Amino acid sequence: MRLDDEREFAAFHATAEAAERFERPLAPMWSREEMRVMFTDDGPSERLLGFVAEDGGDVVGAGMLHLPMLDNEHFAWLMTWVAPALRGRGTGSALLDNLVQEARALGRTDLVVETAYPAGRREDHPYRRFLERRGFVLANTEVRRVLELPVPDAELQVLVDESAARHEGYRIVAFDGPVPDELLPSLCATKSQLAVDAPTGAMDFEEEAFTPELLRHHDEVLRRQGRTRISTLALTGRWARWSRTATS
Repeated sequence: MRLDDEREFAAFHATAEAAERFERPLAPMWSREEMRVMFTDDGPSERLLGFVAEDGGDVVGAGMLHLPMLDNEHFAWLMTWVAPALRGRGTGSALLDNLVQEARALGRTDLVVETAYPAGRREDHPYRRFLERRGFVLANTEVRRVLELPVPDAELQVLVDESAARHEGYRIVAFDGPVPDELLPSLCATKSQLAVDAPTGAMDFEEEAFTPELLRHHDEVLRRQGRTRISTLALTGRWARWSRTATS
């Protein structure tokens, strides 16, 4: 993909967004400008490569490689998107084959593709079958739940009451924007360990390489994207758990 070709980049984003939101209107998706910031970021921790499939000069499919650069360098995340009206013509297969070839050429041995389908179709959904026919195997399953806002006060109080017995000794704080300097070292330690401690199924992660400088770079990326991060933390003498949301 040519980032300096505005028409091509706009078509890349439009294709990706249409594919992500096909049958999933609430699927999270970057805006075009947020995606532009991602692709032009020169930070040290990751590299993004974009690809397009064209037919007669028109973009009919898009693909992306996400490559960790400081740790877990055996991994590559592959994303393929095809315009919903143009599915079933082999575009997705051609894109995926190209991404696999590119990732292998870059020395990546563990290739990851994420897909989404209803819980009741876990075993036989076409998205899963499409990937398994191309040599991928199911390694991990994540469940995504949606809670419509605003949440009634009574429902929130039930959650507060249920959790009260489990957070004795923790101090809960919330703030907008960058993390305070004094909490950066412990946040880095917690985030670096999370890849090892979190459930990851058959995928073998190593500890990540977060540093205060890298987290500050991530803060700058969010600022360039026009996003505000809202953080909630449970503290003891160090970071224990946190929840973060970025809004634009």
